[in-house]
Amino acid sequence: MADLADTNAFIRSGRDYYRFETFPGFWDWLAAAIRDGTVVLLPEVLGELKPRSTAFKDWLSVHGKASHPPATTMPIQDAYAEINRSLNAPIFAPSSVLKFKEGADYHLVAWALAGNHRVVTLEEKANATSRPKAVKIPDICRDFDIPCINPFQMLSDHGARFIQSP
Repeated sequence: MADLADTNAFIRSGRDYYRFETFPGFWDWLAAAIRDGTVVLLPEVLGELKPRSTAFKDWLSVHGKASHPPATTMPIQDAYAEINRSLNAPIFAPSSVLKFKEGADYHLVAWALAGNHRVVTLEEKANATSRPKAVKIPDICRDFDIPCINPFQMLSDHGARFIQSP
């Protein structure tokens, strides 16, 4: 099982939580996790990443190895078909379904379903009171019992420790 990182997990981590100059240990850990396959950066996610800083751009040029994880639970085509059936539910706004399918999120959830992987995102569930609602990663993951965690949980689960040197 791998952790499949969403675009916002990279962008918001660098912008809001783990700035490159203050938390280099986080980025070193993430680079090692991508190298060993613990964390997977899908090509579709890499395509959405628009570095907003020189440090992030430089990091991606060295460590932005994109790949698809193994599809061990079901063929990837079957995973896409399952997700398409779920997206046909009338609770989703058609424009939101189209936006979801055009972006990396669609591929992220499909690969997680196909390989029994986890999705790492900072995205939150759609507002339950709005109808029709937006398609959000946590909602689709819940429909398929795909573990959907945030980066903090991922770090904790992998025992990541960032200790300041004296």
